[in-house]
Amino acid sequence: WDLALVGGRVLSPESYRTMTTPRRLADGRSTGYGCGEGVNDRGDALVLTHTGAVSGFVAWNAVVPASRSAVVLLANSDVVYNPLERLGRTLVGMLTPPGGVPAVTAAAPVEAARAFLQSLQAGTVDGSTLGADFDAFLTPEMVRRAQGSLSSLGPIANVQVTGMYERGGMQVAVIRFQIGSENARALMYRTPDGKIQELLIFRE
Repeated sequence: WDLALVGGRVLSPESYRTMTTPRRLADGRSTGYGCGEGVNDRGDALVLTHTGAVSGFVAWNAVVPASRSAVVLLANSDVVYNPLERLGRTLVGMLTPPGGVPAVTAAAPVEAARAFLQSLQAGTVDGSTLGADFDAFLTPEMVRRAQGSLSSLGPIANVQVTGMYERGGMQVAVIRFQIGSENARALMYRTPDGKIQELLIFRE
């Protein structure tokens, strides 16, 4: 559930932003609470939490979108909530990527993704924007085949970034877009120098 939620498979991007944006008091201070989720954005990475309790049972749930990790704790007791929460926060600290998602000194993720997808569809990929291995992988024949497949579906539109996390020292952006009447998702891996090292496309 947690991975489906942060991966954009439960809510629209607009609803997800509303849910994960802390409400603010009249004086501008954050409440630390969005729409149904606790929102802690003061540490190395954003952490979303939710708790539950009834007589004889407590639950604590947290998800770290940056590392696509979650902690779910359940206990058959209604007197152990504080120890349960302390344990949960300790475990979440182990899942938080050091320093958070790597910064990229190049175009914003949505701009980089849109430019790459449109260039692939046009058959004019700029190798200087790619890592060496990805550039070697995208041979002229590979680009021609991708161009044929993408062009047959229609124009690319509504490109949005719905999440980001770290993997292997790279910034991974979760991209959602439309191509003709089809909905699609992509994972774009970029190193801090802005080079695209991999871009995986999935039809939804």
